[in-house]
Amino acid sequence: GDANTVDVDGKLEVLRDSWRRNLGIDIAPQILRWKDFQSRVDAGVADLVIGTWTADFADPDNFLRTVFHSSTGMNEPKWHSSEFDMLVDSAAARTDQGGRMNFYRAADRILVADEAAIVPLCYGREPVLAKPWVASFPRTASYIRLLKNCWIERSTRGGGAKA
Repeated sequence: GDANTVDVDGKLEVLRDSWRRNLGIDIAPQILRWKDFQSRVDAGVADLVIGTWTADFADPDNFLRTVFHSSTGMNEPKWHSSEFDMLVDSAAARTDQGGRMNFYRAADRILVADEAAIVPLCYGREPVLAKPWVASFPRTASYIRLLKNCWIERSTRGGGAKA
């Protein structure tokens, strides 16, 4: 196999079988080199794309507005919903967390349930090993940028000490 591809044949076959049985559709997957994949996505010729996204920070804005807004997002699927855009714009303008989340939940419902522009198949994890004495280790995918906020705590005979 190509060094730039992962072993997806088994996963694709599970999806093909499930969609054939439950939806009555048959797909013919193609595994492309990255540049060919990106060219097809950019040209809008792909009918279905299986991709991943890792959050830069733990906030729904990082997925919803940043990725799917029709004019300010990356919007690779070239999907458009005026109502969705209004909801994520309203959420981004709010300063109260509860109000923001209400707008983002409504936008997510449009994207995933009402229009099914995307279909989340799984949620990944990025395990990181850190010794127990590393304090304040960030729990986000972009942890590298936040390492300045960590410190080492070592126990001594006389109690804990910060270094």
